Amino acid sequence: MLFAGRAMQGSQERSDTAMRVNTTITTVPSFEPVSTAQCKAHLRIFHSLDDTYIAASTSGSTSIITTARQMIENYCGIAIPNTTFTSVYDAFPQNTPVQGSSGEVYNGSGYEIALPRSPLVSVTSVQYVDTSGNTQTLSASTDYTVKSYNGIGRIQLLDGKSWPSLVGGGAGVVTVVYVAGWGSTATAIPIALKHAILMQCSTLYDYRSTLSPGQQYEVPSTIKALIAQYKSGEYQ
Repeated sequence: MLFAGRAMQGSQERSDTAMRVNTTITTVPSFEPVSTAQCKAHLRIFHSLDDTYIAASTSGSTSIITTARQMIENYCGIAIPNTTFTSVYDAFPQNTPVQGSSGEVYNGSGYEIALPRSPLVSVTSVQYVDTSGNTQTLSASTDYTVKSYNGIGRIQLLDGKSWPSLVGGGAGVVTVVYVAGWGSTATAIPIALKHAILMQCSTLYDYRSTLSPGQQYEVPSTIKALIAQYKSGEYQ
């Protein structure tokens, strides 16, 4: 059964009539929201034979805890533990007032850039390649402000400011580095998200031998219902 959700953890592309954005993880989380012991208790496992497979390790390639957390994040378009992302764009928005709904992520027009991963914690930098081919950094104090609407972080021009001119014909000429997530410790993570991770761990553990090469597990409907309020742009 295939996972019908967002792009895989670590890279996310979005295309529309004006631009493309590619988002990657710059710094992985320093912890997992649930521990190995909590996962084993949920799965009712009383031996240590599968500890490596289950283990809560953000760098563990076989960790079902990490995989389950990533699947929840990708389905919702969020970060659960605080994570540093880099989003790269082919252009700034057009210097025109925002038209229509502001719910779309960076639609290529208006005075703001909406960041793909939420909830926003902070923006580290906004850089661009100028017409001379040099990398420049916008100032948070004089060029833009950062706001959050329905969990989506937005970079907005200050009054009287315009987006700078960019090098012609360039791809990936605007780069935003930012932190998104629900917290820097496990205790800060909403209980519903922790429970969803445990439930997804159960699915991964029970069906680990039933997939063909290249297939991925689907997020079950019961888990989707549990985390619906956390989908990007839908939680308050």
